[in-house]
Amino acid sequence: MKTKRQFLSMLLVCIVVLGNGFFVTAEETPAESTEKVVVTERVVPAEERERGHNRQMNEQLAKLGISLSDCECYDAQSIKPLIENISPKNDPNDYMIEYSEYRYPSSGDFLGGQPKGGTRITSGGSLFYVESGGPSVGFNVSFGGNFGSVSFSIPIGQQTATGGSVNIPSTGYWKIYGTKTYEVRSYVIYYKTYVDEFTGYIWKPYSGGYTKELYRSVYSPVRVD
Repeated sequence: MKTKRQFLSMLLVCIVVLGNGFFVTAEETPAESTEKVVVTERVVPAEERERGHNRQMNEQLAKLGISLSDCECYDAQSIKPLIENISPKNDPNDYMIEYSEYRYPSSGDFLGGQPKGGTRITSGGSLFYVESGGPSVGFNVSFGGNFGSVSFSIPIGQQTATGGSVNIPSTGYWKIYGTKTYEVRSYVIYYKTYVDEFTGYIWKPYSGGYTKELYRSVYSPVRVD
């Protein structure tokens, strides 16, 4: 039985641009083998990921009764002098949001719906999959500082009769291994709070959370006999 993942050396890459992302087929040779396999990679466009982050942010703020238009937004470097040195008393907004840098964790597993010993292929061909359903894989992201860390789980996908495909190069028993990479950003919300006549207003941590969007998915054929 071979391991789930093998280090692969890239030989040839072809990119096809579709409406829902970039599909990349890469011809590779597993370590300690002369057999070439082809992996299928989908990269979600930056514009689509940005829309997803903004949608999640608006939904999370709405649960707090806050509108994004009520907030000033900064990255971690820009917000530091505002919190430490500037009084918010003249700021027209009641809330300020600090965003972390993006992190890109990856996690993978064999897809669901596959025979335990793999699918027997007699003379090459394809196996098919969908990215939804199947076993869940865990992601753990540490941001540090005020942002802390976050954890979440995402279904890796399942083998199906139709859908996306991976090419099977030769006779044998094969499985599909999936890997997903997410784009994750944490945030902290500060609320303009009055302390007293001497201190005036300060920015006080109020709430926080994170948003996540699929960045890339890769599906690879793995020989298991």
